[in-house]
Amino acid sequence: MLRASSNSTTVLITTHYMEEAAKADKIGFLRRGRLLREGCPETLKKNFGIRDLDQVFYRLCQQDEESENANNYEKVTGDEEIGDDIGPVVNETNGWTMLKALLYKNAIIIKRHAMFMLFQVLLVNSCASL
Repeated sequence: MLRASSNSTTVLITTHYMEEAAKADKIGFLRRGRLLREGCPETLKKNFGIRDLDQVFYRLCQQDEESENANNYEKVTGDEEIGDDIGPVVNETNGWTMLKALLYKNAIIIKRHAMFMLFQVLLVNSCASL
């Protein structure tokens, strides 16, 4: 991959692992078939004031969900325009929602690397018995 990038060749990689995505020059976050945001990993983290790409994606999903809810509200009420008197939208991370997301992510990682995880458990148990 490094050789391809030095030859000015574009390499397209899809992954759910943010650690892999962070190594790319440019990344894009997709949700439900739509591009939420695109850019340099460091720039995206800086723009959101977050050190972790998982958190950036989570924040983008929250914004997407909020805009989707606002669109649904417009369709239901038939209002032509939503006033500016609503105030700023505050993106607070719900602790339980974040915990569920992290547990789900870790469950996927364990499932994908089951043999490695089993090896780690057995290694710890064998070291503890010494």
